Amino acid sequence: MSASPSISGAAPAQSPAAAPPPSATTPGLLRSVAYPFEALASAYGTLRDRQGLSCPGNFENLHREIKNTLPTLHMIEGAKFDVTSIMSQNFQVSHSFTWGSSQAPPGYSFIAGYQDGGVLLNGQVDHDGALNGRAHLNWPMPSTKPEFYAGTAPAPPPPTAADSADAKADPGPPTPPTPPVATRPAAATKVQLQLSRKMGQSMVQLEHDHVGDSLAWNVKAINPNPFEAASRRPSPTGAAAGRTLAGTVPLTTSGIFSVSFMQSVTRSLALGADVMLQRLRPDEPETGLTLGARWAPPPPPPPLPSADSTADGASTTPDGALPAPSNMPPGFPSPYMPVNPRDPVQVLSATFSPTQGMLHGSYWRRINQRLEVATEVQMLLTPARAAEGGGGGAGGGPAGGRTIAGASGFEYGRREAIASVGFKLDTVYATIRSMIDSMGRVTTVIEERMSPGLSFQIAGELDYSKGQGGAGRVGFGFTLEA
Repeated sequence: MSASPSISGAAPAQSPAAAPPPSATTPGLLRSVAYPFEALASAYGTLRDRQGLSCPGNFENLHREIKNTLPTLHMIEGAKFDVTSIMSQNFQVSHSFTWGSSQAPPGYSFIAGYQDGGVLLNGQVDHDGALNGRAHLNWPMPSTKPEFYAGTAPAPPPPTAADSADAKADPGPPTPPTPPVATRPAAATKVQLQLSRKMGQSMVQLEHDHVGDSLAWNVKAINPNPFEAASRRPSPTGAAAGRTLAGTVPLTTSGIFSVSFMQSVTRSLALGADVMLQRLRPDEPETGLTLGARWAPPPPPPPLPSADSTADGASTTPDGALPAPSNMPPGFPSPYMPVNPRDPVQVLSATFSPTQGMLHGSYWRRINQRLEVATEVQMLLTPARAAEGGGGGAGGGPAGGRTIAGASGFEYGRREAIASVGFKLDTVYATIRSMIDSMGRVTTVIEERMSPGLSFQIAGELDYSKGQGGAGRVGFGFTLEA
């Protein structure tokens, strides 16, 4: 017998599966909106893996090759003596003495450093009581590239008992140092603190670095203060604008903040930018933009050894490395520092700041394991503009407007540049750095490695632009590590 219809005449209740609730359509809408971005990110990841893009490094280290080649950062004036004592595998202390410099008074610094895994602590105190401290916390980052973990060469087989016995009987020549490992993805949080009794020299810096497979970015804040008191000048309406402290003092944020990044576009080209916001005074914010580019083509593959050279034993070093000098005992490996075969042999870098008119370009090239050459140019390009508040000039210009060249209401643009070229040469027991610039300065720094842990440095500079044969400065230093 069939069921009787409902007495109330109401329609039967609809099944929940027939009409989904309104909340079920929200994830679908979000997925439809995010789908183009996910597809773009997936396509970029596929293109990046197909091209084999590598990380170009941080923006602030864009000119790192020339800094290690030219003697500018290695120059010593007067005398410098450094003693480092390694207390344990994780802890070391250093003493640094400087005197005889025309630009700084004599001083002493005590330095202590501790490192354990991903934690690095470093502190320094000088004779004036100024304290500098740094703390780094490294975060492990996964990588999609197997070469960061597998290496470029297969691991050697484990030694057998016979090999161990032969090694004890005849240790043979020492093995050369291994080449540096390619930059692997990493992230680090850094805190730097400087405390001084002198007014205006204390500061705190917060920083975070991220180095990925093809992208590196950095966030930095110097002396950040989110509760800086703004100007106490009353507003036209009589009310304080912005945030207030207890409803009376307006608050603002002061400090220096910067964000930078470098992204590999192709295997040879990387582009990046640095954006800075400077608010030393709450009412006077300043912004700055710097653009950067880095061209570093991948190195060519090493030539295969010919049958004649292999038979004669003239060139048996891997990756085109230089053989050991003739004055070394037979069978000893080359004493020159090996290079990573994946590192480029030439790098062209450039940065330009439109807000300041600063252009900095550099070119670096490695000739071989012993010789590196570098050149750089720094230019200041500022356009001519009307001076603020300038009155009428002698040429009849209107008050406050542009006037003829040389009038009081006109500022000339600046066109200044300095260029330098230099090299770094490694010998068996010494490293020589030298350069000459367009101002007539010649600088040379020689570092002699007397024995393991002991080195001697001597530096000299002649400035021929001073006239009367030029003015010079000389310095020397000792470094002892025990």
